[in-house]
Amino acid sequence: MYIARVYSYIQEKDVRQALEQTRPDRAEELVMTVAEEWIKRGEKRGEKRGEKRGEKRGQKRGSHQTATKTLLRQIERKFGAEAKEASRARVERAALGELEMWLDRILDAERIEDVFAED
Repeated sequence: MYIARVYSYIQEKDVRQALEQTRPDRAEELVMTVAEEWIKRGEKRGEKRGEKRGEKRGQKRGSHQTATKTLLRQIERKFGAEAKEASRARVERAALGELEMWLDRILDAERIEDVFAED
C-alpha cells in the first residue's frame, strides 16, 4: 500500500512481480489492494478536475446571466419596456463578449439600434 501511495510511477506488472517473489501466498490479494488504491487515487483526481470544470462553467454562466440581466435592465431604463422585450431574445442568446460590448455601447447610444449596430 505504502509503495502505491508514494511511488506513482510504479506499474502493476512491477508490483505483481515483486509481490510474487516476496509474498507468493498473498500476491493476488495484495495486487488487488494496490489496484484499489490506484483506482481511489484516480477517482480523486477525476473528482477534482470535474469540480474545477464545474466551477468554471458556473462562473461563466453566472457572468452571462448577470450581463444579460444588466443589459436588459439598462435597455428598459433608457429606451422603455417595449425596446427591452423586442431585444430580449437577441440579448439572451448572445455570447458574453457581445453582451459586454453592448453594455459599453448603451452608455452613449441615442437609439436602441446604436447598441446593436454592426461595426
